[in-house]
Amino acid sequence: MTLASVSQNHENAIVNNLMYFINLVVLYDFFVYTLTINSVHRNLETARLCYLTVASVDASVATASYIHRHTDICNPQLNDQMTLELQNAYHPLLTSYVPNSYPAAQTSALITGSNMAGKTTFIKTVGVNYILARALWLCHATSAQFPALNIHSSIKTEDGLEEGKSFYFSELERLKEFVRLTTKGERCIFLIDEIYRGTNTVERIAGAAAVLQNLAQSNIVMVTTHDIELTRFLSKQYGIWHFEETGNVTEPFDYKLRPGICTTRNAIKLMSNIGYPEHITESAKAVARVLESES
Repeated sequence: MTLASVSQNHENAIVNNLMYFINLVVLYDFFVYTLTINSVHRNLETARLCYLTVASVDASVATASYIHRHTDICNPQLNDQMTLELQNAYHPLLTSYVPNSYPAAQTSALITGSNMAGKTTFIKTVGVNYILARALWLCHATSAQFPALNIHSSIKTEDGLEEGKSFYFSELERLKEFVRLTTKGERCIFLIDEIYRGTNTVERIAGAAAVLQNLAQSNIVMVTTHDIELTRFLSKQYGIWHFEETGNVTEPFDYKLRPGICTTRNAIKLMSNIGYPEHITESAKAVARVLESES
């Protein structure tokens, strides 16, 4: 350390101590703080308007940038006629996607299909595009129209260990809220993934049929299920749709939404594909044949 640096440090210490003493005497920091607070209060409305203006510009720039990066989007139409229509819609978070269309209809949709065929992705596609339509007036589709309703979903239901709630009980609570909204007279879009999958087959089908009949009376409901038996009870209120397998080993699904009931199953095939022992999968097939013969 040189003599000059020592002298400089000594001078800085003197200045700092002097400023500290002056601040104690005249309360300079408190005085400046008071002036600042008073200035803020006098100009609070101006500050609020500046904040909202900057936020609006920031949101507009972000939206414009998003639109610039995505050429395959449209400006949707909102209606009061309970009509939902999508042409070549896709989920924006998928890098590799297959667009799907849903024709203009005033009916709800019961969607069946094999595992991993695209059922859940489709109702998520409807949901995210609806939110984008209401918030930013854009959709990832060639054309789209939605009813101006609130949207609710039951897609990723979880159990609650801390509350002592089973998976099925969590499902019950969520769908009870949907029924409550309907009873109040609120019209909504409901997205439901594999309804009541947390309980036994007979009561699952019975409970699902009753709830879905109630919800479809004044709402648009899109529900996925593996229970094709539901089509017997809901075909008058719901359009029946499905995703199916292609039969191609390398590309088993084409992820296209089609009208009608799914006629294929792949749960046991998936067990075999990921390496379950052959004696287990063969036993599963035998049980499936017995159950099918009794139904």
